[in-house]
Amino acid sequence: MSVRRLLARGLELSRSALRLVNPAARAQAGAAFVQPWARQPLQAGLPARYRYFRLSLGGLAAQLQRRASRQLRGPGGALLAFGLGLGFIEQQVEEVRTSIAACEEIQTLFKRKKIKYENSIPSRTSGYRFEDYKVGYNIGKGCNAAVYKAFIPEVPKTKASDTITKKEKAEVVNRQAKSAARGQCVSGEDSEVRKKISITQENSSLSFVILKKETLTDSLRACEGDTSNPLRASGGGSSYPLRAFEEDTNYPLKVPEGETSYPLALKMLWNINAGSSSDAILTSMVKELVPTIPNALIGEFGGMKGKKMKPHPNIIQVVRAFVDSVPLLPGAWMEYPDVLPTRLNPCGLGYNHTLFLVMKSYPCTLQQYLQVCIPNKECATVMILQLLEGVDHLVQHGIAHRDLKSDNILVEFDSVGCPRLVITDFGCCLAEESLGLKLPFTSNDVNRGGNICLMAPEISAAIPGPGVIIDYNKSDAWSVGTLAYEILGLRNPFYGYGMDYLESWNYQEDKLPPLPGSIHRDVRLVVKRLLCRDPKRRLSARVAADMLHLHLWGPELLASTPITVENVFRWLRCQTLLTLLQVSMNHKLPVEIELKRSFLANLSFEELRLGLDLLLHVKT
Repeated sequence: MSVRRLLARGLELSRSALRLVNPAARAQAGAAFVQPWARQPLQAGLPARYRYFRLSLGGLAAQLQRRASRQLRGPGGALLAFGLGLGFIEQQVEEVRTSIAACEEIQTLFKRKKIKYENSIPSRTSGYRFEDYKVGYNIGKGCNAAVYKAFIPEVPKTKASDTITKKEKAEVVNRQAKSAARGQCVSGEDSEVRKKISITQENSSLSFVILKKETLTDSLRACEGDTSNPLRASGGGSSYPLRAFEEDTNYPLKVPEGETSYPLALKMLWNINAGSSSDAILTSMVKELVPTIPNALIGEFGGMKGKKMKPHPNIIQVVRAFVDSVPLLPGAWMEYPDVLPTRLNPCGLGYNHTLFLVMKSYPCTLQQYLQVCIPNKECATVMILQLLEGVDHLVQHGIAHRDLKSDNILVEFDSVGCPRLVITDFGCCLAEESLGLKLPFTSNDVNRGGNICLMAPEISAAIPGPGVIIDYNKSDAWSVGTLAYEILGLRNPFYGYGMDYLESWNYQEDKLPPLPGSIHRDVRLVVKRLLCRDPKRRLSARVAADMLHLHLWGPELLASTPITVENVFRWLRCQTLLTLLQVSMNHKLPVEIELKRSFLANLSFEELRLGLDLLLHVKT
């Protein structure tokens, strides 16, 4: 019998055997054969068509020969067994193709539903000048900017329901005159008339029209979505204390009556080396413009080059960006006098113009939140997962943040009180079209990023030289691993406290502080794998996020024995239907639904399979 006939006969026998083993295949010959999930974790990066050659073909043929064709001796039996093995491999490759196609269908389904720019300003012509804003108190100061509360007092158009006739107006005037003469309060009937002529607050996503008098509690509820958390911004209607040198400023430092809500954060960047030209300022500070929405810049600057990305619930959105004169804002003389221009401070080093960024105002930073609150284990896991989803979104757009720390992560609360984490401050990011996530490191003058303490080991230990390239693909994921210690209520091991801390460039993995046994094994495994020194062994943000998704919402799947491809896709179909239903029913999505949506919109069979294998077979 020729070699060709033997291989063909082996393939035919293998397909017959598969149809006998799998009853569903008898009814539908084209259906993929469902085999148990891989017994050993697969190596990342290996193409699917080669993964089933991990055992040598000779060993596979010998094993099949012993089991299926012992009656055949010599080369004929080996070739027959070899053909049988190729048949099994063919079926498994087809199974992978079918699984990838199913994942892509789910991914496409959720990517069609685009995330809207929830923080957009209703009026496209307002908010592009400093004088459009009323500025409140200082809420933060970094190494290159100061941030203030702000809002836009825009008068809405008169509505039909707000108009009154001349007769009604005359009656109101007469009643007021009588009431004043008697020294009494206006009657209840007068109050009803006043309600008709009062200007009501216009609906907008950020409540930019704040003309309705409201209490402080109502203001916080409107701005932060939840009044039960202990970190609500206090003093939203209080005035910033005036100092003698600030009394001549013409900016409204006090909150006018009836205007007690500041839904915006106005970030003023310090300009000490970019000059006063708008082009030079925008070019010098282009990294800060990475998370801007499409209409954040107008005119000739609206089409500025630079990386932009799609919106994501865990990444800040800059709704306005403009260049204007540097004002004397509250606390400037005390907080940052050296960066003021000479017209405000004769000894100042700053230029007269700078870049302003406008974004949604958040109650607190992650650092402030963790100082007063230790989240429970499930809440902490959800918080870590949000950071991983945000980092994965950046990686997909070829952006590395390079300065992840608790100060650069903002926190708000959804309708059920769950913290929503938002990554901000992109001043140190790597976002160049020509570079992607790989930076040539030819000399020490090359900027490697921000916080050296939370810099990934391959970055902090890099030695410059000709042809040296730093890969940032997994650097932000490593930083999330360090922040996981803080979120789980422990000390960050890479921050200096006396002599008891680790340095990223030379630490040993076995010296990492162990996470307590009360934290679930799956979470401990993810944190441990995120902090691997070797980027090749380290989890990507996508695989780590998939592992936490499986831990949070797939315990029944992980507990099933054995775990088959059919079980996995049954679980995925249930998650898809449930998430679609929840998205259609909720206008403002809670954190949990947002995370499920991100998971399904970025679903990848290879990465999901790798994460599942790690959860099932790797010990912490």
